[in-house]
Amino acid sequence: MQIPRLKTFSRADGWLATTPEMRETLTSIGYPAERIFLVPNFLAETSAPRPLGSPRMPPRVGSMGRFSRRKGFHLLIEAIALLRARGIEVECAIAGDGRTRAELERQIADRGMSSCIELVGWLDSSRKVRFLEGLDLFVSPSLNEPFGFVYLDAMRVGAPIITYPTVGARYIFSSPGVAEMVPMGDPQALADAIERVLSDDALRASLGVNAERAFAASFSLEAGAQNLERALTTMTALKRRPPSR
Repeated sequence: MQIPRLKTFSRADGWLATTPEMRETLTSIGYPAERIFLVPNFLAETSAPRPLGSPRMPPRVGSMGRFSRRKGFHLLIEAIALLRARGIEVECAIAGDGRTRAELERQIADRGMSSCIELVGWLDSSRKVRFLEGLDLFVSPSLNEPFGFVYLDAMRVGAPIITYPTVGARYIFSSPGVAEMVPMGDPQALADAIERVLSDDALRASLGVNAERAFAASFSLEAGAQNLERALTTMTALKRRPPSR
């Protein structure tokens, strides 16, 4: 978070924070706590969650995002390699593009996994939904997500989710049973979680249902509108801050 840049808004009558961490940061640099309102990011789009039966064979694991080191796709590739070394057949599709694409392509080739890991490129909104609906498991290996819209995209289609505990993940998945979180940056833990969830149909179905319910309750357009209305109603009831001199 760019604190010097935030100070540009020091005389605002109120602030909307998308995460508790942002709210704490604003408070720590002197913004009045009573004028900071938690309004999480949300998505206007909705999708009907689909029932999850047993995964197809081989199961299809997917992820998406901009290709950069902090997104951790190299760790997902390592996790898939570990699974295949155990004799577990898994397909993996990663949607997106970016500056580390060539690096990821080399890693896939060096691991001899060109036949089971696909880099599918950027997807528009409709193709993104179809992509997510076609997965048996969504895995986010990102190492840095201040919020993470990608989590919401997966949640709204009822995808079971495994993730590292980024700031955004810890907030969005704060309720038990909404996602499986594993130790940060650990491909072994990622592989273990993928194997565990894919082998347990009841767990996988529960994660999908809980993710969709959490999205509807907290990050849908309806939830976002309610949060924003409450914040603005409270904000307008406060007196204007005196102008700076």
